[in-house]
Amino acid sequence: MRGRREKREVRRRDSSVTFLGWLRPRDKGERRRPSDGSPFSTRQLLLGVLLFVGLTAAGLSVIVRVSSPGQFAVLDVWRNVKILPFLVAIALAGAEAVLGGARVQVLAGHVQSDFRWRDGMLVHFYNAFAAGVTPLQAGSGPAQYYVLRRKGLRASRALAVLAVNWVGSMSGLVVLGVLGFLYLQLGSEDLAIGPVFRGLLITVFAFAAAAVVVILSPGLFGGSLPFARLAHRSRRGRGLMRAIDRYRTALNAYVRTGKRAVATNAALSWCMFLTRCLIGLAVLAAMGVSADALSAMSRQMLQFAVIYVTPSPGGSGVAELSTLGFMAGIVPPVLMVSYALLWRAATGYLGMAVGGCVVVLDLTVGRSR
Repeated sequence: MRGRREKREVRRRDSSVTFLGWLRPRDKGERRRPSDGSPFSTRQLLLGVLLFVGLTAAGLSVIVRVSSPGQFAVLDVWRNVKILPFLVAIALAGAEAVLGGARVQVLAGHVQSDFRWRDGMLVHFYNAFAAGVTPLQAGSGPAQYYVLRRKGLRASRALAVLAVNWVGSMSGLVVLGVLGFLYLQLGSEDLAIGPVFRGLLITVFAFAAAAVVVILSPGLFGGSLPFARLAHRSRRGRGLMRAIDRYRTALNAYVRTGKRAVATNAALSWCMFLTRCLIGLAVLAAMGVSADALSAMSRQMLQFAVIYVTPSPGGSGVAELSTLGFMAGIVPPVLMVSYALLWRAATGYLGMAVGGCVVVLDLTVGRSR
C-alpha cells in the first residue's frame, strides 16, 4: 500500500498543467524543474498555425468579394501606401510590446525582486505567439505561466500575477470599449456590425464581469457550495480545493501589499490599448484616408473586444471580417482589403511573428546557455 501511494504521489507531482495539449505532460517517474522542457506540443502548434493562416485567408477573400470584386491585386496594397506613416504604425506596435512587457514586470517584480524587464518582455512574446495559434487564445495563459515558473515564481504567486494582469487588461478593454460605444452612439454614427458582432460585444461584457468575479473572489469556491462539498470526497477534489486555497491566499496577499503595482499595471494596460488604437490611425494616414481620430479609435476598441472572444486562433478570419462593419463609415470600399491587411499586420501578424521567433530562440539558443 505504501509503495502504491508513493507512486501516485510521484505521478501527481510530475504532471504538468495541460490546456489543449499546450503544456506537455511529463514522463512518468521523471521529476523536472519548472525550467525544464517546453510548453508547446509540436502537433498542436502546427495545427494552430495552419488554422490561423487558413482562416485569415478566408476572411480576406470574403472582403475581396464584398468590397472590390475583380479589382484587387496584391500590389494594390502597397501601391499608394505612404511609407513614413506606416513606419510610425510599426513603431507604435513596438511601443505596445514594450508596454506589454513592462506591465508584467511591474507585477512579477513586486513578489520577486530579480524579475527583470526583459523577463517581462519574454512573457509578453510568449503570450503574443501562443494567443495567435490557440482557439480562444487559450494557450496564452499556460505559456505565460510556464515562463513565470521558469523565472522562479512559486505556482500560487505566478497565478496571482496572471490573474491581476488579466484583470488589468480586461478593465481597459471593457471601460474603453464602453466609452467608445457611447461616443459612437451619442455621435449618431451608424455601425453596420450586424447581430453577430453585437452578440460578440455582449459576450465580452458578460464574460468579463463573470470572470472578474471568479478570479478576484476565489472564496466562492468554498466548502459551502455543493460542488465543492463533492470535491472534498475525492483525492483529486481535495487537491483542487487546496490549490484554490493557496491561490486565494497568494492573491489576497498580493492585492493587499501590491496596490501600487496593481494600479501601475492597470495604467500600462490602458495605455497599451490606446497605443494599439493609434496604430490604426497611422495605417489610415498611410493610406491617405482622413478620419475623426476619436471615431476611428472607438471603432477599433470595439473590434478588439470582438477579437478577444472570437473562437478562432488569434481572432483569425473574424478580425479581418470585422473591418467591414466597424470601419465601413471611414474606409472606402475600394481600400477595405488593403486597410484590413495592413491593420492586421501591424496589430496582429507582426507581434505573432516576432513572438514566434523569440519563443524558438528561447527554447533553443537561450535555453542552451
